[in-house]
Amino acid sequence: MSTENTPDTAELERLREHNKQLLSELKAERAANKAAQDGLQAAQAAEKQWRERWYSLEVSAPLEADLRGAAAGPWKYLRDTCTELGLLKMEPDSEGIERPTWYDEKGQPANLERGLYEFLCGVFNRTGGDLGHCLRSSGASGSGAHSGAYRPYTPSAPETPKGATPSVTLGLR
Repeated sequence: MSTENTPDTAELERLREHNKQLLSELKAERAANKAAQDGLQAAQAAEKQWRERWYSLEVSAPLEADLRGAAAGPWKYLRDTCTELGLLKMEPDSEGIERPTWYDEKGQPANLERGLYEFLCGVFNRTGGDLGHCLRSSGASGSGAHSGAYRPYTPSAPETPKGATPSVTLGLR
């Protein structure tokens, strides 16, 4: 046998030790990578939760409050009707966040200075249609019903005729 082709045992042991060291470093890096990926996923889930919460408070809740103030029934029915008629569109703003945008029956941006209810009443008066079924009453029907404000009944004291003195009973007869 030739001794020229056999590797030196010391060199072989050094390479084996170096290989073990590289494998342990690889395992450590993989574990660190896995931990970083888990942290990233947790952070993304938390970000998504906070974005949904912010959207609910800043966009959905004000829209719902406006629609509740104008709706005769469930506010979602009014929202769906306005969406079908093209009056309400959810459009992205400069940051890519969808926000409600109101349009009139001609597709022009709506003037909401007098409020959403007045705008929707104006659109209904000009176009008619299903929108009238969704809007609350103005209280001007002439039926004697109270308009939107609740006034509790306050009974008045019975009146005594003029000139008559109230009878005083001081006991049983």
